[in-house]
Amino acid sequence: MAENTLPDPIGELLDLADTMVSALTLHEVAIGLKQNLAATVGPAATLLRTAVTARDNAVGAQPDLTVAQTAAREAGEAFATLARDLLKPSLGGQWSQAWVPTGFKDNSLAVPIQDGPVETLLKDLQTYYTANPAKENAPAGVTAAAAGALATTLSNARGAVLANAKLQGETLNARNDAEKALRKIMKGLIGELEQKLPLGSPMWGVFGLNPPDETGAPGIPAGLTLTPALPGKLLAAWQPSANADHYRVFKQTVGVDPDFIHVASPADPDRTIDGLPTGATVKVRVTAVNEIGETQPSDVVEAVVG
Repeated sequence: MAENTLPDPIGELLDLADTMVSALTLHEVAIGLKQNLAATVGPAATLLRTAVTARDNAVGAQPDLTVAQTAAREAGEAFATLARDLLKPSLGGQWSQAWVPTGFKDNSLAVPIQDGPVETLLKDLQTYYTANPAKENAPAGVTAAAAGALATTLSNARGAVLANAKLQGETLNARNDAEKALRKIMKGLIGELEQKLPLGSPMWGVFGLNPPDETGAPGIPAGLTLTPALPGKLLAAWQPSANADHYRVFKQTVGVDPDFIHVASPADPDRTIDGLPTGATVKVRVTAVNEIGETQPSDVVEAVVG
């Protein structure tokens, strides 16, 4: 019996879950389902949606938080640079022990560029100006209070980035757990339907699933259409075939190709055929393929290339 596999992308999984919930709401009693019901699938899908939103919000917040952290560090660097230059007339233009209380240590008057050292320097400057108020320059905005405020802003910005990074990990785990739970329930529903629905029942389609059959062979593609696209191109599209793993597209340019030529093997039920001569009449047919084999071709459809 052919197996209905769940889609990998979470968005497609949730779309299928919504289809299943709608079908369960209408038909679970008539089919005789007992375990995997609308009241089970629906809340599991809602939980996953909530988890996806939380994860997306955490990821989306990171750029703004990083920008704020960078701005806070750069503001701290600018303050420290100005403070250093204003202190040089009294403490000297070269580093000496007199600079140590200001936070400029390690034989250097260079202003650091990393978040942590900048924050530490701002706190040291706050302490220095608090102890030496005569060294403050209020008109230039170089005061103990200003140094403290900048240090606090940088500390908060750094903390927000770290907290959000932690939140991203937590929301990712929550999303993965919710996805795993929903997949388990949906697989359970498929198994229950296999026990309740006849092979080939149209109710499989109502649940968004392929009707299994005894062989698992794919269905012959139907509904093939051809639409002229850009010059030299045709868009071929058809209805999805039950149990198909992929498709094989064949084209024949009338008056050029003696027979049909295989041009593509798409996984999805559509394909743009390019490299066609403008004004030519092109015939197209499609087959469906899986591990069981390949179907007979679809009906042939033809169109004139734009």
